[in-house]
Amino acid sequence: MDVICCDVDGTLTDFEGFVLRYGEFFLKKFYNITELEINFQGYDLDEVFIDQKLGEYIERMYGVTVEDVLNKFWNLFYILYVSQRLKRGASSFFRELTRETESKLVITTSRKKSTSDSLLGHFVRNTIIAQLRLHFIPYKDVRFFEDDPAKVEYIKRVNPILVFDDKPKIIEELSGDGMNVVCLDALYNRKCDVGALRIKTYGKEELAKTLEFKRR
Repeated sequence: MDVICCDVDGTLTDFEGFVLRYGEFFLKKFYNITELEINFQGYDLDEVFIDQKLGEYIERMYGVTVEDVLNKFWNLFYILYVSQRLKRGASSFFRELTRETESKLVITTSRKKSTSDSLLGHFVRNTIIAQLRLHFIPYKDVRFFEDDPAKVEYIKRVNPILVFDDKPKIIEELSGDGMNVVCLDALYNRKCDVGALRIKTYGKEELAKTLEFKRR
């Protein structure tokens, strides 16, 4: 049976909206930063809000690195993040897509800590699965990866008929190899355009475009 691979963060979830909404609140509350310059082409909290100058200021004033700040943000807000609704229409979109293409949906995610054998790793894996089930995503398998290169290697090996992702580097590499990649539109991937199909939502029109894209 053919395979469709689909990412989670930023593809099924509104990762961009969450980081923009809660990142600013977090930096103001815990680091007293009232004036922030937003890099809309950044992906995570560190890239969106913390440039080199601000990173040096935080390290000098609070004795922590940018990575420490990023870890603290997700330690505090992870439960809230996984409690968010997935993108509207994703369940029916993928149910119809897998039926029309006679394929199975495999979730491919490189969420940090998901491959750890620790209690934290077990927790992260279970929250991902719970989120998928709660929103009726019709997946057949979930694959967890330590990082993006490991995920890309797996996707190339299974050679899916479609790949859904949001990260520019992943989209560019896979589409550059001739794969049919569907890019979930976000500010941070607007400059990425190497043959991928760009969609903003999971609606009927987007489904028709995806099916046509797959047939090319």
